[in-house]
Amino acid sequence: MHRFYVSTSPTIRDSFGGIYMERSISRKGFLTSAGLLGIGSMLPNMPAVNYNTESDANPDLVLNADEGEVYLIGDRKGRVTIKVDKQNTGIETMSLLTEDIKPGDGIPVHRHSSEEELVFIEKGSGIFTFGQKQYDVTSGSMALVPRNVWHGLRNESNDMLRMVFGYSPSGFEDYFRAIGVPPGEPSKKLTGEDWQQINNKFGVEYRD
Repeated sequence: MHRFYVSTSPTIRDSFGGIYMERSISRKGFLTSAGLLGIGSMLPNMPAVNYNTESDANPDLVLNADEGEVYLIGDRKGRVTIKVDKQNTGIETMSLLTEDIKPGDGIPVHRHSSEEELVFIEKGSGIFTFGQKQYDVTSGSMALVPRNVWHGLRNESNDMLRMVFGYSPSGFEDYFRAIGVPPGEPSKKLTGEDWQQINNKFGVEYRD
């Protein structure tokens, strides 16, 4: 490992296998040398880029606030909107959704076996469970939830809470299609066995 130690004078002390050498260079020389060393260490891992190719700019990937695929979840009518998903876009690395959580309502504590989840509180406030701890969250709060970590969210305020969240890789958004219904349709009457089968299929486990 090549390390640089910068003193108050324009002097660099560098170490190679524990042998120290000292030489004077200008500040400009130091910056140039350091920059070249940093770039050089990156080059072997950088893939070749072909700037002559261009991906199609799919207009369906630009959505307004009221656009997306809406599902109401259970008797509580939790409103989930799928914005970016694998099924409609073919994107396998990420998804993006929103959920509106009414006062007194919440998402039960659960964990995913196959996805990381990114959670962002767009508006409102609530109590976020992460592992064995609870956190007060407000507009602008976020959390990155690794696989197999317990997490949940409850709205204990008097106002609507909106959560923006996504999964990597994509695919778990199909879970909401399995348990929810579009607005205007009666909620699904899922039995305990139905829930267990769906949860097993999507690799989700509820703590309570």
